[in-house]
Amino acid sequence: MDYLPGDAIRCPVALLPKAQPGQGLRFGPEDFLEGTVVGEAERLTGRYPVRSGVIRLREWLSGNVYRHLPEESAHVVSAMILGLRDNIPPEVYSAVNRAGTVHLLSVSGLHLSVLTALLLGLLERTPLSKRIRIFITLAGVCFFTVLVGFSASIVRACAMTSIALAAQLGKRRGDSLSSLGFAVALICLIRSDWALGKGLWLSAGST
Repeated sequence: MDYLPGDAIRCPVALLPKAQPGQGLRFGPEDFLEGTVVGEAERLTGRYPVRSGVIRLREWLSGNVYRHLPEESAHVVSAMILGLRDNIPPEVYSAVNRAGTVHLLSVSGLHLSVLTALLLGLLERTPLSKRIRIFITLAGVCFFTVLVGFSASIVRACAMTSIALAAQLGKRRGDSLSSLGFAVALICLIRSDWALGKGLWLSAGST
């Protein structure tokens, strides 16, 4: 059966420990697993049209990166911009992990900060009202969050950015501690295991 990016697939999968840390599915602080299909797969095409469209868009953008950059560089760029980390060679991941810069391979608040500033700066040159400009920027932030996948870092950054933009709508000053508290509470409600991540503690502590 041929599959396309964005197709929903249902099939039995066996989860086995993965020898190489840093790759595969992660269910706990030190548990890296990989999945192996052990039965017949069933395509559920058409059930999730929005999700399928977003995944196809991400695959198309990633394809452009690979067409214009050397393969090894494309692996890193796709991870840094689109959150696609599956193709990063183990030796590259190990090198950045030893250097303490593995967070550079994750889509995080830096991306949303640049995107928010870019959208607000461009929209200020239009005759649109401030309220409409903020709504468009908020929509762009949410779309980017969906595009790159709902990782802990991007969900946290999206929540904080949304609060800051909403404060401007209400003509109130943004409060970083309130935004951070809301973002951490949201993460604990959505995925409580994310609260154990070192990245969350480092970014929350610095904020």
